[in-house]
Amino acid sequence: MKWTQLIAAILSVFALSAARGAEPRFDYHDDRDGRNLADVRLTVKHRSELPTLEILISAVGPNVDPIPGYRGVKGANRYTAEELELMLSGQHDVLVATSRSALSGLTRGSIHGGRRGRIPQRRLLSTGRIDFLAKTSLEYPLEVKLNTGPISRGTQETEILIDGIPRMRISFHFDGRRAQITGFESVGDPEHTDASHHQLRPLPSDVSPFAAQNQAGKPKKPARIALKPPVTAAAWKRLDNEGKWVRFQASIEAPAGPGTGDGWVVFLVEQKDYEFLEWVGLYHIDAMKQLGVGPALAKANAPQWLRAVAWSRSTPQSLGHGEAQSRSLLRSHNPEFAFSWLEKHKKIVVTERSPAKLDYDFLKKKKYKLLDVSSALPPLKAENVFTHLDAPATLADFGNRKKAEAGKVYQHQVLRAIDGFVASGRYFEPWLGKVMSLTRHSDQKVRQAALLSITHFYSKLDAKKYPISELVKVADDPGEPDAIRESAFMAYTYFGHPSVWPKLHVVAVTPTHPGWRAAISRLANYGNGFTIQYLSDLDESSLTPDDAKLWATTRKNLAAIEDLQQNQGQFLYNSGGPQRVALERVAVAELTNSPVAEQLTAWTVREIASGMNRKGLADLKKLRDTYELTIENKVGTGTVKEWVRGLARKILATARE
Repeated sequence: MKWTQLIAAILSVFALSAARGAEPRFDYHDDRDGRNLADVRLTVKHRSELPTLEILISAVGPNVDPIPGYRGVKGANRYTAEELELMLSGQHDVLVATSRSALSGLTRGSIHGGRRGRIPQRRLLSTGRIDFLAKTSLEYPLEVKLNTGPISRGTQETEILIDGIPRMRISFHFDGRRAQITGFESVGDPEHTDASHHQLRPLPSDVSPFAAQNQAGKPKKPARIALKPPVTAAAWKRLDNEGKWVRFQASIEAPAGPGTGDGWVVFLVEQKDYEFLEWVGLYHIDAMKQLGVGPALAKANAPQWLRAVAWSRSTPQSLGHGEAQSRSLLRSHNPEFAFSWLEKHKKIVVTERSPAKLDYDFLKKKKYKLLDVSSALPPLKAENVFTHLDAPATLADFGNRKKAEAGKVYQHQVLRAIDGFVASGRYFEPWLGKVMSLTRHSDQKVRQAALLSITHFYSKLDAKKYPISELVKVADDPGEPDAIRESAFMAYTYFGHPSVWPKLHVVAVTPTHPGWRAAISRLANYGNGFTIQYLSDLDESSLTPDDAKLWATTRKNLAAIEDLQQNQGQFLYNSGGPQRVALERVAVAELTNSPVAEQLTAWTVREIASGMNRKGLADLKKLRDTYELTIENKVGTGTVKEWVRGLARKILATARE
């Protein structure tokens, strides 16, 4: 079943539930990789005035996918929460526009705040172990409520526009009491999707496309107060960039550190220390947008602003949507100057690989005159930004010194380079190879940082060049430090290889394994009914209070996932893609004599065979007759191809019985 067919099928279920009076729920999907960024609920509100449709957008929910990397926890997305903060504070312009037909005018809705709270997010402790129960130090909006304004009988459509661009579209029919949802669309960024999705009907003259409203109509306030960094201007001037970085990093990593991030940007602008501000944008994940480094450099007309923004243009959209802001700055903030700079350096910046080519082509159509751009610094070079990925075997400790000593390479410089690589999105060679080499470095902190960085770029690795079996060896090696074993296993769990699934369950019933917390926490991301069944015998009496709490949290999440999968079971288990993945997991488990093999086989056969629909039957026959490998063939004692086809035959026989 294609993804679009799956959504359509699920949509029909939601439409039926809405007609019966239940609250319909939807997932807001990322336009690039299909991740679920938000939970959306639709409710008709009957008050003294005319009825309205309330659209609740939540950054938390059982099906919400986390931010990328090991910090992200299933069930909440911090980037979504930050976007909601920008919407509520007026830093994003929001319009809720509803119409009954192409000929009718649009009515404008409003935006209101909802619950606030801290977002679950793993963090690295000073001990080197991962805190799997951590939360963000800052509170964020967990939800916003968008109100359509009065709705009337009949079919109508509501569009949510952010900064003038449609991002959500809802069609519904209202019979006077209930709204039956007939269409729901996550509308993506125009750069990533068909531009035809973004053709709007003309807005009435009294409706601005940039008309965010809060519930009281009061002046908008900043999203949060910027805390002053713990340093004076005089002390700052006595430091070189390395001394500055150590103090900045210590401040950011403190318990209340994230709250000082905006304050650091304000401070650096006041000091006109644009060179270090650029460092923050390059090496601190999320900083270009979430801390406002890009706009701050541009507003100050700093010599670095164009090269820093052009560099961040390649930032993965999943890392806080920094690329969209970089695009906006290149095209809208002094566009004539930006085009002249891009034209001068197009051999370096305007490449087929870089999204900046789209900005160059966009600006070129404006036919700007070329300006003198000598005041702007030339483009950044990866070999300079990532220079410390080539780390010597022995690294120095910077300590409390104010300036770096010539000829020494410090631990924090290598850690910074790893973060810069993750933030850059330049997940290709030779940089991938350099980071992977650091997973074997003698310095434990560097090695751990490199291992955990894999959770960001794992999908870009060549399995033949960087086999995941090496991660398992480290995770299972009793001679390795527990922190390294935990980090190696954490990295391993991000790969989609079918061997990961049985290994997760094996470690999950072994609380003495350093990767146990990682296994339990990650199973909360994509466990299922089998996970609940297999872990039912876990001896909770052997767990520490924190581990028991982690297990309880995971069990709760698994129950929510199981409910969701049972409601949508015919779509999840009886279509070609999910069937193939499930059978490959069983094949690998059996071929490697995994302890989970017997139970996993029985559960999978029963689950797929039960309630087999016509399409599922056809897909399973294809797997039986034409399955070809998506992974290596020879595993353990046999070939995956033979086992998958044999399992398909077994399930078909079971279904006929």
